[in-house]
Amino acid sequence: MLGTWWARLLNNIAGVLAPQIPTPTGDFESISTQSLTGATSTITFSSIPSTYKHLHIRGLILNSSTQNNLAFQFNSSGGTAYSAHQVQGNGSTTAANASTSSPYAYLEGLVDPSNTNAFVGVYDILDYANTNKYKTLRGLSGQDRNGAGTVQLTSGLWQSTSAITSITITLPGYTMGNYTTFALYGIKG
Repeated sequence: MLGTWWARLLNNIAGVLAPQIPTPTGDFESISTQSLTGATSTITFSSIPSTYKHLHIRGLILNSSTQNNLAFQFNSSGGTAYSAHQVQGNGSTTAANASTSSPYAYLEGLVDPSNTNAFVGVYDILDYANTNKYKTLRGLSGQDRNGAGTVQLTSGLWQSTSAITSITITLPGYTMGNYTTFALYGIKG
C-alpha cells in the first residue's frame, strides 16, 4: 500500500515539475541515474568521465529517518577540505548558514519524516575536471510542506585541484527513503 502511495506522489510531483523543469537536452548528456528501491544513506556516482565542462545533478529526495543536511563528497575525500553557504526562505522568514573545515559540502536540509512531501534539487559542479583550481558547486532546491515549504540557494567548495571522478551524496548518519532518485548529466563546453 505504501509503495503505491509513494508511486502516486512521485507521479504527481513529476506532472507538476515537468513543464517547469524539462529534461536537459542539447548540451546535456545523461551519464547515470540512480533510483533507490530501499533506504540507504549514500548514493555514489563513480568513473565519471573528464570529457565535459561541468556536471549537473537533479535529485528527488525522500527522507526515511529524520531531517538532516544533504551532503556532497568528491573522490572519497573527507578531512576538512569542504565549506558551504546556504540562504533559505519559507515565505515569511529567511535564514543563512555556513560551514567550514568540514568532511562534506553540506547543501541543505531535507524533508522531515513527519511530512509526506518530497525535496527537489538541482546542483551544478563547475569545472569539475580542471586541475588548476578548487571545485565549486551550487544548488537550488526546495520542498512543499502543505503551504509551509522552503526554497534554498546553496554553494559549496572543495579545496582540491584534483579532477572529480566520483561523487558521493549522503545523509550522514541517516537514510534516504525508497524512490529517492538522482540523475547525473555532463554539460558540454
